[in-house]
Amino acid sequence: MQTVKIVIRGAFWDSQIYSGFLHLFMDDGSISILNWENAINSLIEDNQNLEIALRVAFLESNFLYDRKTKYLLSNGEIKSVVDRQFTQLLQKSFEFKGVDDIRFNNKQQNNPLPFPHADSEMYYGRMYVGLKEGLFSSQRGESKNTGLDNQYQKHWDAPVLNLAGSNYYTSLALASGSDGLYELSIESKISQPHNRISPKQLSEKPCNSCDWAYYSIYGSSNTSPAFLACFEKSHKEKSNTSSNQITTARSFQKIISSDDLFSNKGFSWGSHDKIYQYHDGVIDVKSYSPDKKKIFNNLGTIPLSQWKGDVISANVAPFGTVIECDNALVIALSDGKTMTIEGEPVRWRIFSRSKHYTNQLHIIYEDRIEILSFVHDYFVNQKDKLAGTRVD
Repeated sequence: MQTVKIVIRGAFWDSQIYSGFLHLFMDDGSISILNWENAINSLIEDNQNLEIALRVAFLESNFLYDRKTKYLLSNGEIKSVVDRQFTQLLQKSFEFKGVDDIRFNNKQQNNPLPFPHADSEMYYGRMYVGLKEGLFSSQRGESKNTGLDNQYQKHWDAPVLNLAGSNYYTSLALASGSDGLYELSIESKISQPHNRISPKQLSEKPCNSCDWAYYSIYGSSNTSPAFLACFEKSHKEKSNTSSNQITTARSFQKIISSDDLFSNKGFSWGSHDKIYQYHDGVIDVKSYSPDKKKIFNNLGTIPLSQWKGDVISANVAPFGTVIECDNALVIALSDGKTMTIEGEPVRWRIFSRSKHYTNQLHIIYEDRIEILSFVHDYFVNQKDKLAGTRVD
């Protein structure tokens, strides 16, 4: 067992965790907003001997990746304490009868955004949702516990099946199905959310899902080859009255098809430094290093039992790559192991762009949400792993 689980009973549609609060879209269209930090602190109060492990698992996924922390863990006594806590935590699970069963259930509100949506993203203090009617957003309240504003903005009329925010640029990648892949640049000031900015089309190729690979975007489709919308990073100098500032810019170069990257045909996906393709019971893995002379390198293969069916969708987190198949939800873990999740999920979500929740996988079933936290990747050599994005 490599994961610890929190189960919340109820009928949910989607989840987003952001800046200490868990936003749960209920299937009736309302939103429950839980003070996640306080909720986990309440678990710590009941399990004080597991405080470090619980904080790392559910509140501070970045803690053990920190170089200073790794230095401390080089001390055998300190590492043994951490190992013992993780070992004990992995033997536990936590379950709540519903959102009202959780202490510090902060707020319930009517959903100001169109519902049901195909995808959501919390980005720069705004909740974005995409659906066939377009892209919409609502501002988070000035006080973190006030939920979303009752007003929403519509940014685009075209269908949005999937959206992904960039860690490097204030931009959203938008998968628009048969309409292709788009990018929406947004204002860095939350008070000025791109009222008059229209998305820019990057590719006309069908795109059902997308994610950022450094400053490029990888688009995936269930009907056509995947592709990389390849950008080149550049530096432009900007000056103002007080100082010279160097800002990073990027320029579009070309579209690279997955047919040019892999020798086989199959569903392909990618994020950050890894690109994957599934075919005939095998996942081929390539590294993506845009700043090196050889940009793409073969890393190896990951077996995937064919009884699990064709790949429907997939995404990549530091702890591994999550693969939704016809008959199973599979996680190829960064330590080389494979985990199969039972049951048919309504939706699943990772948070690879976040700072504190990169080790979490949220899986929604008809009667509950399971919040899984993976605690193995901290002890994996980041340079050698096949599954999962590299954490520098």
